[in-house]
Amino acid sequence: MMLDRYDKLILEQLQRDGRISNVQLANAVSLSESAAFGESVRSKSPE
Repeated sequence: MMLDRYDKLILEQLQRDGRISNVQLANAVSLSESAAFGESVRSKSPE
């Protein structure tokens, strides 16, 4: 799986704080809440 810019930013934030809320995660990576959630779910699921 190829990681895009947002995947990498989200993974970096999750490594810092695995319990970060979706709202905080979205703010940290400059995405909407729904987009950040979709990206984080996609990055966690196996291909």
